[in-house]
Amino acid sequence: MSSNNYDENEYQEEVQAYDLVHAVLGYAKALEKMAVDLRKEVNFYAQKAKLTPPYQDLHSDIYEVFDDHKAYPRYKELFLKYTPIKLKEIAETLEMLFEDSSNYLNIETGEIIYIEDRYLGMAEDGENPDELDNETDKDALAIAIDILENCEKYMSLPDKSDVNEYEMMEGFADNYKDKRISDLLQRAISGKGAFRRFKDTILEFGIENEWYEFKDKAYLWLAKEWCKDNNVLYE
Repeated sequence: MSSNNYDENEYQEEVQAYDLVHAVLGYAKALEKMAVDLRKEVNFYAQKAKLTPPYQDLHSDIYEVFDDHKAYPRYKELFLKYTPIKLKEIAETLEMLFEDSSNYLNIETGEIIYIEDRYLGMAEDGENPDELDNETDKDALAIAIDILENCEKYMSLPDKSDVNEYEMMEGFADNYKDKRISDLLQRAISGKGAFRRFKDTILEFGIENEWYEFKDKAYLWLAKEWCKDNNVLYE
């Protein structure tokens, strides 16, 4: 048998093994959904009987269950595909964006990493964390270096330029249930000083809680769209 034939056979076996792991993970996720539904039902009847719900954590984590197996690194990307990210955490991050900083999703752990852009610049310049005196600077630079050197495990979240809160104010003003207040809100957001006038108007009519609820839903929608666009599983 020639080496070329051997390589081709080996490749086909690898593809078949990859497909099998993919199918098994998909089936495991479907089983987990059934288990979650059952746990929810058990919790419901426990509360109805005035008992403490037995399942505080409804979900398991396929990533954590199998990550100590020797074959895990080879198929890690498949496991990560089936590890959902907390949508609310992404939404909260998008609501707290700052200039001159970036946020990354670590797809291996589901952790959201905040990093100042100056540390990324230091990492690009090849600075050594051990040469810094401040422990906070050392830790931040080490994270920045890891982001640059292991970019395959990080996904960049939207920055401040990608989030348009003015459009959210427009949506709230245009769709507010009271026509008079809606007209006043639309007038408030016209021209310079729109944000201040909008805030003053919602305070005047005592509808700030309705605005916060609307804004929270808008950020959740943005987070969900980002997850969909980047094929990130969320919950």
